[in-house]
Amino acid sequence: MGWTLLSYGLLVCIGGLIFGAVIYRQIFNLPVHRSMAEVSELIYETCKTYMITQGSC
Repeated sequence: MGWTLLSYGLLVCIGGLIFGAVIYRQIFNLPVHRSMAEVSELIYETCKTYMITQGSC
């Protein structure tokens, strides 16, 4: 009983990972407006700088 439940749980997790990868790929391939890409890059760089600063404390 325990191994069966564990196996089903593992299959659900693997299915979720595959689903997430497919959705990520579809969203990643969508066209994006140039100004939106600039804002995204600014947010990414700001967060990266913040995390580096917090890691040095």
